[in-house]
Amino acid sequence: MFEKNIKKRNEWRRKLSVFNASGLSGVKWCHLHEESYAEFCYYKSLYPIDKTVSFQELSVEAETLSPLEVSAEGITIRIHPPFDIHTIDLCLSSLRKNVCSL
Repeated sequence: MFEKNIKKRNEWRRKLSVFNASGLSGVKWCHLHEESYAEFCYYKSLYPIDKTVSFQELSVEAETLSPLEVSAEGITIRIHPPFDIHTIDLCLSSLRKNVCSL
């Protein structure tokens, strides 16, 4: 029984690696690979992706700013200048909360 669980967990780690490289939403990936979305969400919560990102501050002229666009799991949020840190934080929080509810 224990070996079966280890095998299944390792298999899901591999599947999540394939999913992460795919660029697809969880729902689309599960449909394409004939996987249960509920099981996908369960294992995704067990093995979160390390999303450590480095940022380098850039100086840009205000009149050349384009909208800020954030996409995740098939959802895109576009924020137009001037950028408000509170609005950006709310958008990112919403994306984090809803990552497995799509």
